[in-house]
Amino acid sequence: MVVANEELGGLMAGELITGDWQVEYRGLLLGSGTRFHLAGIEGLDGPAYRSADIARSRAHGEVRRGLDFLPGRDITLTIEISDTGDESYQAAQREFDAIMVPLEDAPGEPLVVKFPGREAVRVVCAPRAYSRPNDYRYSIGRMAATVAQFHAHDPLVYSNTEHVDDTTRRQEGSGFSPPVTAPFTLGAAVGGSIGIVNAGNIAAPWTARLDGPLAYPEITHLELGRRLSLALVANGGVNLATGDWIDIDSAARSVRLNGTADRRTQLTVDSEWWDLDPGSNPFQLDADSGDGTLTVTWHDGYLS
Repeated sequence: MVVANEELGGLMAGELITGDWQVEYRGLLLGSGTRFHLAGIEGLDGPAYRSADIARSRAHGEVRRGLDFLPGRDITLTIEISDTGDESYQAAQREFDAIMVPLEDAPGEPLVVKFPGREAVRVVCAPRAYSRPNDYRYSIGRMAATVAQFHAHDPLVYSNTEHVDDTTRRQEGSGFSPPVTAPFTLGAAVGGSIGIVNAGNIAAPWTARLDGPLAYPEITHLELGRRLSLALVANGGVNLATGDWIDIDSAARSVRLNGTADRRTQLTVDSEWWDLDPGSNPFQLDADSGDGTLTVTWHDGYLS
């Protein structure tokens, strides 16, 4: 298995973090060992639930219990910026200002946090509010408090480590040619499986890439019995040539050819989406032919 973090502006997100109580966002390191002292962080504890319970009309209680969902989350950092001189302090302010510039594209960028006793975690979020006093208090104490708020549309907290694994299609074992002398055995099936593990405590999304050549590929979750089959012959199916690929996003429920063209209509009617449950999630790749590959990418998912 290969493990990596995606590249962000020449660095991997979280690469600057070297110890506990540090935060990294958009290439700026905050917290322990920096001049941006982390005085407080809120919003990474367990989120409040959004209930779909239905209230009784003109009576106490509810008609029935509905499903519970997690809303987005707000994360608030209280940062104390300090330094020994006015010029240096103003430079630090401008450095912090740069990470609070509004983002043009959703959903945001990874805010990576390292708490004691656990691996670094991330929440993808965007700046939403920013308050920094410019008054005499800095001249007295050589320190000014800055409050910065971020919003995450996705409420889950993820491991900062990105997991990647791949496989070729499953191929049946070798057969035999007559004459045959008993007893005989057929070769076992070769390839086709990935042992994906979500080490978190809540179901997490995943992404995949199918690289050709692959004729009418199909991805199956062996334990759930669900599959995504790109073999809807009525719509032409997906027959990937060498150099072509399909991107699959379980959260967006999207299937795109070569990064742009929508191919969700090629899914068979019995195709079902799924998330990665905590623990083992064995995937299998099948196809009519081809020696292309399936590459799956995921992060462990946590409530907090």
